[in-house]
Amino acid sequence: MYTCHFWDNNLSTKCSITSIYGKHTGSQRKELWKDISDNVISDHLWIVGGDFNTICSLEEHQGLTTPTLADITDFKDCIEAIPLICPTFEGGIFTWSGVRSRGRIWRRLDRALVNPLTMNHFPELNMKHLSKTSSDHKPILLQCQLEDFKGAKPFRCQDFWFSHINFLKVVKVNWTQQPMIGGMRGLVIKLKGLKATLKNWSREPFGDIFEAVKEAECKAMKAQEEYEHNPVDILRSIANKAQADLIVATNRETLFWKQKANIKWMELGDQNSSFFHSYVKSRRSNLKIRSITDGNGRKKMEVEEIRKAAEDYFKQCKKEPLGGLKPFRFLDAWLNHPTFLKVVTDSWDKTNQHGGMEGLARKLKELKGHIKERNTKTFGNIFSKLKGAEQTAIQAQENFEKDPSPANREQENKAKAQLILATDYELSYWKQKANIKWMEEGDCNSKFFHAFVKGRRAKNQIRRIVDIQGKEHTDREVIHNMAIDYYNNLFNSKKDIVTTPVLDYLETVITQEDNAKLSKIPTAEEIREAVWSINPNSAPGPDGFNGSFFRAAWHIIQNDVISATQEFFIGINLPKSYGSTFLSLIPKIDNPKSFGDYRPISLSTFMSKVNTRILADRIQQLLPKIISSEQTGFQTGMGVDEQILLVEEMVHKIDSKIRGGNVIIKLDMAKAFDNLEWDYIQGILKKLGFSEHNQGLLLANLRGTHISIMINGSPKAESSVRDLPQWLWSGD
Repeated sequence: MYTCHFWDNNLSTKCSITSIYGKHTGSQRKELWKDISDNVISDHLWIVGGDFNTICSLEEHQGLTTPTLADITDFKDCIEAIPLICPTFEGGIFTWSGVRSRGRIWRRLDRALVNPLTMNHFPELNMKHLSKTSSDHKPILLQCQLEDFKGAKPFRCQDFWFSHINFLKVVKVNWTQQPMIGGMRGLVIKLKGLKATLKNWSREPFGDIFEAVKEAECKAMKAQEEYEHNPVDILRSIANKAQADLIVATNRETLFWKQKANIKWMELGDQNSSFFHSYVKSRRSNLKIRSITDGNGRKKMEVEEIRKAAEDYFKQCKKEPLGGLKPFRFLDAWLNHPTFLKVVTDSWDKTNQHGGMEGLARKLKELKGHIKERNTKTFGNIFSKLKGAEQTAIQAQENFEKDPSPANREQENKAKAQLILATDYELSYWKQKANIKWMEEGDCNSKFFHAFVKGRRAKNQIRRIVDIQGKEHTDREVIHNMAIDYYNNLFNSKKDIVTTPVLDYLETVITQEDNAKLSKIPTAEEIREAVWSINPNSAPGPDGFNGSFFRAAWHIIQNDVISATQEFFIGINLPKSYGSTFLSLIPKIDNPKSFGDYRPISLSTFMSKVNTRILADRIQQLLPKIISSEQTGFQTGMGVDEQILLVEEMVHKIDSKIRGGNVIIKLDMAKAFDNLEWDYIQGILKKLGFSEHNQGLLLANLRGTHISIMINGSPKAESSVRDLPQWLWSGD
């Protein structure tokens, strides 16, 4: 193990690179793990790489020989305790191969690891496993600067907005000013109007929450130093105020990161730490699609090519110009701003008072525009504001220490409060960005947390795609069109499928009483329970509003939401905005090459989730009539890992003696249940006894879906996959 230190004049930072060569036995490598742990570098960039001579998981081994689990555990314990992050890689997973007594084996012995600070500095960090030459090891290329695939981000309602004293007032004013249109359309209109109001409003009170935290820190430090030099009442007051401002700024930053991370296992345990930030960045890196293989085997690497491939996957589409805009997303940090609800109220009141689904959609659309505009004025750049708050706090503390007068103490207290506020906004941003489900408030806005977000984002980037002919594509437009073609072919209707004989074996089990319960107009309380039962931090749809917003502004928007939901159960067709859905592509494997290596995740609007939640809760009571207990594959309260262990135990017991014998049947789920014809689904519902009205309710969200493919966080303008009312894909 050797370490070299470098100074980068361009980056104005120090970087240390540690070269590793691990011994051949686990006992000899224990000394290496100790050396690495004893020489941890956390104050500047640190890259640790080389031949570790061991693997980190069983997936990194292939061959007849069995790897030593203790060696794997030692390696993992070492890098997790420091912690070190392994960037995403391209190329084959194995970096070494050799012949042993039982045949050839392949292993991933070589890798590069980085500390959280490095991942924060280079969020697009990426490794390439290059081809072997004269050595039996593959060379590793670590790329610190990759092409930025940024586009305009969609609106997101930030959790830290809810803490602002004026947030609900803004929501109320906007909500009441919008047209009095009821039902689903009215709700969509109001949310749209509120979005615009909140965007504009959030810029002023929040701005850049990260800069606000830094500014608050500076002010707090300065105020404390001034009070220490001159401990008078005025400087103490200033120092206290600066400290309070710092706490507010820090809390906003924490809320931001919590919403960004959305780590369910955290549950308020990880408070805005570097791991928290690193997770968000790492997941963001992981979500990026860097390449894709189209139907002709051609590899696409450019984002434009990936976008084109994504569109082609869904439908035969028109060749339209790449939009590259990021969708609106409500930021949770906005909720903490005192004027947030005022913005919502103003936007809601200004929008025409149309009820129902159309009215709600229109109000939300108007609100989105107001939020965007206000966000620029109120919040601006939260990171710049955090830096400014830190500097102001430091200056205020220094002034109070030099001259502890009441005026300086008041300035210090104010700077401290601003710093706390800016920090809170930044943390809220990173939490929402990370979306780390296992953290739940665990890590306190750390660099590792930031690095995680950036690393995940880089991993999920689609930079290249390989088509069915083996050709690699990197153009953004080509990749997007390839995706459209891929999913279009997947979702196309197969009208030649004969399903009538299957339906003949079904019995009618749903009674008129069951139909009446299912189609009953939901009460206001039932709708509210549905809103609160949905995870508020789940990723929002194209409108950008998550459950946190609906909860925070419920007393303003509840009438429109209730009217829209009841309108749906009456049987009114869904507005297009209700069915608008983003299709986000998440890599299923390391180093994905084709769209088959990505798992499509539908991001639907929260309004449509409320409808489906009520339907799901009601139909769950009917499931015992439709599905027998023997057909229930998963047991309530058991995790996936427990199910796997149960299956393994069943396989182990297959030879146990029992009258009649034992049989285990393995089904290819992708072939058996990959997709279902919608007409076939309706035929089943009809045969089971569901009324025409209830058939329409159950299929409404499917038939009203309008999909836009997200490539690297940005949906292409007017690239929606339309006219796909024929197939239901497993996972929908």
